[in-house]
Amino acid sequence: MPFFTIGILGAIGSIFGRAVCGWACPIGGLQELVYRLPVRKFRVSNRLSFTRYLVLAILVFIVPFFTLEPWFSKLCFVGTLEAGIPLALGDPMIRGLIGPFFWMKVAITVSLLLAMALVKRPFCRFICPLGAIYSPFNKVAPGFIEVRADLCTQCGRCQDVCPMDLDVPREADGLNCIRCRECVGMCRALARPNAGHSIG
Repeated sequence: MPFFTIGILGAIGSIFGRAVCGWACPIGGLQELVYRLPVRKFRVSNRLSFTRYLVLAILVFIVPFFTLEPWFSKLCFVGTLEAGIPLALGDPMIRGLIGPFFWMKVAITVSLLLAMALVKRPFCRFICPLGAIYSPFNKVAPGFIEVRADLCTQCGRCQDVCPMDLDVPREADGLNCIRCRECVGMCRALARPNAGHSIG
């Protein structure tokens, strides 16, 4: 990964932390849209969020270092969804070049879309290497959410609205928090830092 790119990511992370994931990432919006489908929902523990660090290490650093190929980009469902499938549907010549690798990428894409309908933001929580890069910066970037423990009744409403399915009083502004502030308007125990009250 070029040092210039690392510097840009570091600068953005130092200022915003994972707020980029909560406010700017279009894949986050796609996941929340798909999650609205009226199907049975499942909760998956955030203890499994370490898998995104494995994806970062293996597919962004280790394997590309030895193969000189950007393997995460090759496998990422975004390119398949936005370019690969539309091009294959619209161009007979490209359809003639389709091989097993393309169908593997389609299978990954379909699997992720299915997971998005069942689980809150699975790509952000368990796969996204950019989220893994930004996560540690939540510890140094200015805070986005203030928890007033004396007002918290442990009602769970904040977790119900959290797109990352976090235990908000315990994990607000933590490594898994995308700083979207969806929880802030739900409870008087949560506020913007220095605001003194919740927003609602």
